[in-house]
Amino acid sequence: MNDTVKEDIVSILNGVIGVISEDEIDVGEIKSLSDHTLHDSCIFQDEDSISIAILVYCFFKIIGKKKGIKIKDLIGILKDTKKKIMNDDIEGYRNNIKKLFNMISEIDGKIKYYIEEVIEIAKIKKGMRIFEHGISMGRVSDILGISEWELMNYVGKTNIFDKQMISYNVRDRLNFARKVFGLK
Repeated sequence: MNDTVKEDIVSILNGVIGVISEDEIDVGEIKSLSDHTLHDSCIFQDEDSISIAILVYCFFKIIGKKKGIKIKDLIGILKDTKKKIMNDDIEGYRNNIKKLFNMISEIDGKIKYYIEEVIEIAKIKKGMRIFEHGISMGRVSDILGISEWELMNYVGKTNIFDKQMISYNVRDRLNFARKVFGLK
């Protein structure tokens, strides 16, 4: 496992453990952590980043309902999971992630829909990043298998077009074109 991914997962686990207690659950903070993990899963695109992103998103979806959740057990597994990854017990870490997914599956049978939703969100976020680098929206939607409407909807909510573009005067552009074509 990549050290950057490992550090990020430990940070995420600390965050989740910090906002879940038997008395109160900060659903807004779990949503924020979920958004962060989705972003990371787009960047790293490895099994562990994606699984932690899905897990935190599932927590966000079900934890506010508190239906059938044994918070004490959940916190215990999360702390053990953090300990295992910090001690480089990657297999133990992954086994605990499976336990957490099983726990969620028992609570809410909609887990497969949450997984699909996370993957779709990740595709759209990744598409926005590709579009930001100058690839057309149509091409991005073809590459990632998402609709242009979904991508346009997401891009419209960002500030991508508000960034100030560097502009060059006509003389600088002409000199650049001459250099490119070897006319100078």
